[in-house]
Amino acid sequence: MIVLYPNEQILFQKEAKITIRVKLGKGKIEGKGILYITNMRIVFEDNRMGILTQFALNEMHGYRKIKGFFSEKLSIDYQRSHSKDVLVAELEMKDVNTAHSLLDALSGNAVVIGNNNYNMMINSNNNAYIDDTPEWIKPWVKDIKFTWNPRARAKELGFIDADDDRDWKYFEHYVFVINNDFELYVGRIDTSKFADDFKYKVAKEAYRMRANFPIERYFTYDSNKYWVGIIPNAYKDGKDELVGININAYHGSGYFIYSPESWFSDLHSVVGRHYDYKKDKPYTFINEELQRLEGTKYELLGTSAKKFYFAIFNKDFKTAEIALKEINETYKKYNVYNKREMDYEWLNVTAMYGLLLRYAVEMDKRNIPFPTPSNIKRSPI
Repeated sequence: MIVLYPNEQILFQKEAKITIRVKLGKGKIEGKGILYITNMRIVFEDNRMGILTQFALNEMHGYRKIKGFFSEKLSIDYQRSHSKDVLVAELEMKDVNTAHSLLDALSGNAVVIGNNNYNMMINSNNNAYIDDTPEWIKPWVKDIKFTWNPRARAKELGFIDADDDRDWKYFEHYVFVINNDFELYVGRIDTSKFADDFKYKVAKEAYRMRANFPIERYFTYDSNKYWVGIIPNAYKDGKDELVGININAYHGSGYFIYSPESWFSDLHSVVGRHYDYKKDKPYTFINEELQRLEGTKYELLGTSAKKFYFAIFNKDFKTAEIALKEINETYKKYNVYNKREMDYEWLNVTAMYGLLLRYAVEMDKRNIPFPTPSNIKRSPI
């Protein structure tokens, strides 16, 4: 059974089989378990492995009913905010029509009038909608006013979730991302030491940035924006913490560094995409076709990532900035696949390297030592 967030409600729960693929990619993941649709997200819980996939409603790109061999299936395209890959989930179950109708409602493609907490928008000529900001969100966003209209902007850009794109949804999304991050950090840093409201304080700063920064459909420039600052009373013992936040023109963007320990862990994860610091060589593909198509790109990225990695630990931030520019230029030059996806990957990778660098600079300014956790012994530093 999934654990619900504050004010989250299960709207649909059904036994199902799932097949997950990277769109236009090879390979697949299959599972059998329970599909949950809530007022915040879509979750598939496998009977043996637990949560197999989950994504926020605003990470859903599209959905459709398709004919299977013996019955209809529900197919959903989605893209996690931290990933460049667009995924396709095909769900085989009873009551596909009910699930499809619910997605219609949640994406604003149907008229729904009910007493649920999410109070779906009523389609009308004047596009009026009820202020359905959840009570747990109101205190955190009440003093922040958007300088742009998310719903109007989403409609203008043709996003599928346009009718449900309220400003408060961004706060909800950031809390969702932070909760997922904390699950990923288990075993790497002790997130239990953070105060109960820490995630909301971090989400508020990200929300404040988004309030003055409209989303875009295509990414023709480096639109990344950063905030690195102190979150007061971040820990249960009252201690403050240095936190880093990035958002960009992508409407589901949000990358966070929560502490020096999470910075250290992220540094190895991000650099490890391009530079294998265990073997001291660029990351290489196992697949020969990908190696043929993108081998030069990853050779260049590996060289720049290595330069970035050692420059950070030597506190040579000027060289790290040069390495970041090289990574930026390499991504823009070697655009092999779908341009829309590659531009997002470029923007996302630039965001991560950019925030890692800015956080390191702030640690140095504040005389915060770079951590060296014992569980990351493989680093040559």
